[in-house]
Amino acid sequence: MNKNGIILGVVIALLVAGSVFAYQQLFAGPQSVHEHMCMYDDCGWKGRVTMVKGPYPPKCPDCGRQSVLTPSTCKQCGHQQLLNEEIRNFSGFEGTPSYTKCHECGGRIVHGD
Repeated sequence: MNKNGIILGVVIALLVAGSVFAYQQLFAGPQSVHEHMCMYDDCGWKGRVTMVKGPYPPKCPDCGRQSVLTPSTCKQCGHQQLLNEEIRNFSGFEGTPSYTKCHECGGRIVHGD
């Protein structure tokens, strides 16, 4: 095989690999489905939502605001709620306490629970 044939083969292989990668990134299905909650107390939505690529956080299916986050579970009582440290990252929630206190038992919930 001559030098031009090898170069052409490598170029074609790279184009095919790049096309497959681009297709997967642009048209791939849902990334994950988990339990989620709306961070707004006046909404209170809790349920499963399909996380896809796009704006973060995704929109709440109930109130329509970009406010859906994954809750953490209290190790003491099993109650699920959003971490204050995540909520504080969004506009209007800067005054939220830095630590998360469980609404059910009063125990502290930390990232990773």
